Amino acid sequence: MGQRIGALFAFAIVCISWDLILEYCIGATIIAIAWSGYLVSLVRSFGTTIPDQFARTPFAFDPGTAWRHTGAILPTIFHRPAHQILLVTGIRESARVNSIIAVVKALLPLAVGAAKAGNRVINLYKAMQVIHGRDR
Repeated sequence: MGQRIGALFAFAIVCISWDLILEYCIGATIIAIAWSGYLVSLVRSFGTTIPDQFARTPFAFDPGTAWRHTGAILPTIFHRPAHQILLVTGIRESARVNSIIAVVKALLPLAVGAAKAGNRVINLYKAMQVIHGRDR
């Protein structure tokens, strides 16, 4: 009985994982199409135009003719590497900041412990002077 439940659980995890991967791929495609539109409008603002067959989505749905091929998203080909460069740079910066924070978090308790130990030594020295009558 337990083996069946484990297999069912593993199957559910696999299904959910594939669902998340599919959702990510579709979301990334939709965002790439939208950002291509922004890039086309930016290029247009500088006075240059990208031909329409290179700036449209690759497929379009028309209820009368179903799916049809409309062209290629050429701007996506150009701005995709830029996004990857930004992503890699951001990951490196994040890792660097995370390393600095980890070092500070590791050294802070040591510094506090050292300060407390130093304070205890000073207090012990003062107490010894009081006990031996040399507190003046």
